[in-house]
Amino acid sequence: MRLFVLLTSITFLSICLTSCSKSKKSSESTSSTKEIPAGLFEYPENVLAIVDNKCMSCHNPDSKNDKAKDELIWQDLPTMKKPFLAKKLYGVQEVLEDGEMPPEKFLSKYPDKELTKEESEILYKWTEELLAQVN
Repeated sequence: MRLFVLLTSITFLSICLTSCSKSKKSSESTSSTKEIPAGLFEYPENVLAIVDNKCMSCHNPDSKNDKAKDELIWQDLPTMKKPFLAKKLYGVQEVLEDGEMPPEKFLSKYPDKELTKEESEILYKWTEELLAQVN
């Protein structure tokens, strides 16, 4: 009888621990480019650093900013078909050329998120290189 109770308790504990572990994983945020699925390309480390620091607060699947999500979700780029990826990359280039991102309203609250000239150049060069591969 004691053996039955012991085995039942161990089974119950292992089930609890397994389900707790799974629920913790599913509740983790996906707002980092470190969780990008494998696909057409991988982000270079210097690009990842900029995107994580300056762009991901709005352009991620968990963002409350629906307009930003509609325009671009960084995690989706590697898995896009080439024509759609090219369109998004041209859009990134246009925004970088016009200096539209991050928007002024956002920068008034978070001035540290402003892209430096060097960061803009790194992102632009990366989009050019990637466009050369997909076109």
